[in-house]
Amino acid sequence: MSWEIISEKKKTCPCKSGFYTVTLKLDDWNRMEEFWNMNCSHCEDDYILHHDFVTSSGLNEKRYFWIKKSQWLKFENLKSEAKKFRDLSVEIARREYQELWNQYFFKKKKKFIWKALTNNGSVYPSLSTFYTHIKEWGIEQYLSDFFKNYNSLALQILNVENKEISSLREKANSLEEEANNLLETNKISGIR
Repeated sequence: MSWEIISEKKKTCPCKSGFYTVTLKLDDWNRMEEFWNMNCSHCEDDYILHHDFVTSSGLNEKRYFWIKKSQWLKFENLKSEAKKFRDLSVEIARREYQELWNQYFFKKKKKFIWKALTNNGSVYPSLSTFYTHIKEWGIEQYLSDFFKNYNSLALQILNVENKEISSLREKANSLEEEANNLLETNKISGIR
């Protein structure tokens, strides 16, 4: 399998004194890859390439953009702080409510558990997929993973409110929103 260059474009860099190159490659299976290369020494020192994904018509598309390194570091710090608050909220929830979670589902039928976790089947997984997961991982492991990964939903199912956990989640959400706003306002997309 080989990759063939189908286009190579030079575009003006963020400082406008040089350029960067966008190369599109295609393989034998019609898969495309896009490569961005900074050719400006000033921008190479000040900017980094990042990407995100957007979904359009059910397909994920990778979007590249440049962002100043100083802004990227601020973004990373905000995301890291948000993760600390979120992890702490999960740790507190597990310490205080994991046993209640286990007792809530103790000796319950699998279909009852599925209905509780999926709001009567309105969200993933389907009942057959749920049974497959249970068979593969076991009900205890599945419930433990659900509690960890969908902690706020698990506490809603238990009808539990905890101000400390709510406060930590609000701080995490606020920091994540601030980080995303910072990224949106500072990214420099494909300059012509």
